[in-house]
Amino acid sequence: MLNARADAEVLLSDHRPATASSEAGPGSVAGSAVDGDPWTGWRSERRGRYQWIAVDLGAISTVSRVSLRGSRECARA
Repeated sequence: MLNARADAEVLLSDHRPATASSEAGPGSVAGSAVDGDPWTGWRSERRGRYQWIAVDLGAISTVSRVSLRGSRECARA
């Protein structure tokens, strides 16, 4: 007997409403972070120390992983 289980990953943020603390311009709006295009993304203005982005998932969901991709010059720990 063969039992196979594959949990399909679901991208909960895909094309969902997104807001951010700031946006660097028309080509860098929060919605670009969740538009499904790997060549677009959100960029904050260079003001203040802390910037944030939020995505409305539309419902209460169990989230098992969060993945953020950004350029080196923008990431700091």
